[in-house]
Amino acid sequence: MKKSLLISRALAMSIAGLLASPVSAQAQTATVAADRNTQFADVIFTSHENRDSVSKWGETLFGNVLYPERHTRVEITIVEIDRKIVVATGRDRGQFAFRVFPGMFKKAGGSRLTFLARGIEEDGTKSAPTRITVFGEADTSGTVAALNRISFGATPELYNRVRRIGFENYVREQLNPDRSDDPLLYSLGYRKNLSHKEVAANTAIPNAAGIVKVHGFYSQAYVARHNIGHALYSKWQLNEVMTRFWANHFHTIRGDRSTLLYEAVEWNGFRNLAMSSFEELLRFSAHSPTMQSYLDNDHSTRNGMNENYARELLELHTVGVDSSYGDEDIIEVAKILTGWGSTPAPESRQGPIGELYTFKFRPEHHVTEDKVIPFLGKDGFFKGREGHAGVREGRKLLSILAQHPDTKNFICGKLVNLLVADGDKTRNYVKKCRDAWTETDGQIKPMLEAILLNDKYVARSSAGRGKVRSGFEYAVAVGRAFDLHPRKGQTQITGRTIWEIARQGGFRMLGFPTPDGLPENGTDWISSGTMVSKFDAVQTLLTNRNANEDYYNIRIGEAVLKENLETAQEVADYLLTLMTGGRYTAAEYNAVIRVLNDGDDTFHAPDEPKLIKKALGLVAIVPTAQLQ
Repeated sequence: MKKSLLISRALAMSIAGLLASPVSAQAQTATVAADRNTQFADVIFTSHENRDSVSKWGETLFGNVLYPERHTRVEITIVEIDRKIVVATGRDRGQFAFRVFPGMFKKAGGSRLTFLARGIEEDGTKSAPTRITVFGEADTSGTVAALNRISFGATPELYNRVRRIGFENYVREQLNPDRSDDPLLYSLGYRKNLSHKEVAANTAIPNAAGIVKVHGFYSQAYVARHNIGHALYSKWQLNEVMTRFWANHFHTIRGDRSTLLYEAVEWNGFRNLAMSSFEELLRFSAHSPTMQSYLDNDHSTRNGMNENYARELLELHTVGVDSSYGDEDIIEVAKILTGWGSTPAPESRQGPIGELYTFKFRPEHHVTEDKVIPFLGKDGFFKGREGHAGVREGRKLLSILAQHPDTKNFICGKLVNLLVADGDKTRNYVKKCRDAWTETDGQIKPMLEAILLNDKYVARSSAGRGKVRSGFEYAVAVGRAFDLHPRKGQTQITGRTIWEIARQGGFRMLGFPTPDGLPENGTDWISSGTMVSKFDAVQTLLTNRNANEDYYNIRIGEAVLKENLETAQEVADYLLTLMTGGRYTAAEYNAVIRVLNDGDDTFHAPDEPKLIKKALGLVAIVPTAQLQ
């Protein structure tokens, strides 16, 4: 993320550049109208020229009056619908902003809108009109929506970078992360990987008897804050999106004994393996002490078999519930995995670092007879093995499941759901992902490339923009949009606040009880109860409520001044563009303007820091801010 915000016009025009589609042939060949902005006009448009194209979804036009001390307002007439709109001008520099919304084109019954802009004096005298005509073009780009799919919220810096190097080049860059190159993340004190010893050292406290032990809740919060920091500040946003996806796909929480410290190790693993291969991820999860404990496989023996992990391995991790396996298959898989478990690691005896576990295969608990898994067909026979060789049966099974056709369909379907749109099982995307899987034995990068660099991907992302952010995605997006930049030594306070927003939004990081993990469809995050709680929590962040010091370092008022914004329309567009990528509604825009004007039309940004902060709280909770 950036350290200084871009000016509103530059931000809006940068995003407009991502959205822009080619102008029509008619507009390309048309001559500029005689009354185009000239040096003699009292009102000029600075962001668009006559017969430019604008997005039909919505776009902001900027301009200036020549004599701001005389023309305190600008009247804009929309010729095709005979509608007049009056906007304020900046008293210092004379700039103004005017938003074109989709309803204007709809009411006009076409793709052309003509605006007549006149400066208005205090006594009502109007200047000669300046005319500009624009042509609405369908938003076929979808780049803004696509960026929000592959990040935890686009930022002005990110918009600029993608406009500079192109979406395809940005995707290729993100598919090859160099995690040693993450300056902002590391400058704030976050580490590349979080060790269990670090977690323990920061969360170990004496109990009533004076014995120092790791406090479970504090440990969970410490790991969560580390993950929040990466989502907020890492330049490798796609890697972070995939880290959370894989951690949720192979979901665990600590089981009946404390393996919580291994959560740090587990998240490190998913972060490091996010772009590796599905088989590597599957093996990592299967050998995880947290997984073995959570699904009781470390208690599964030849004399007392437990089928929990076997069932979830098939249903949730590989072939999916719609595959053809049955109870007999689950039993045979459970036999293969007997003896898989964990044991306390040597480090557990080195001071108060809690119970850390490592994978262990126990041959004495393994079922050594031959096994047959019917639904795997010719691959379903497993020769029983004695001693430590028994672990090879399970590893063979994981390799077979990792390349099974149903696994490819299931996982590719989930990836399309994540990166394109909820419930989008478009055969084209799933097929391309599956083909890439087959060609590369399940390498993640080619699979993602097949989806993200599909020639229809960005347009499809725009069409599927109804995808609702989860509590976590929303909380992090707010922090990224408004450049949440904690002071040195205060990252824990910031992380705790973001965690609380996510928690109030229903996102129980490291604590969701069922093995299917947190919901992956946006509609599952919509409920009146969680929305109200989430919105209340976000106000603590944005207004610094209940704090005597500015922990969060959100200086949006100072940024507005730095960028020379003056009018309510400019500030409303700026704040909404930061949070929504410029894709907000007329009702939201007008509501923010009303907050800024506070009952009159005398708003002047340099004089109104409290109103700007109040408006910020509204911007964060508008409906379009809940969407990717």
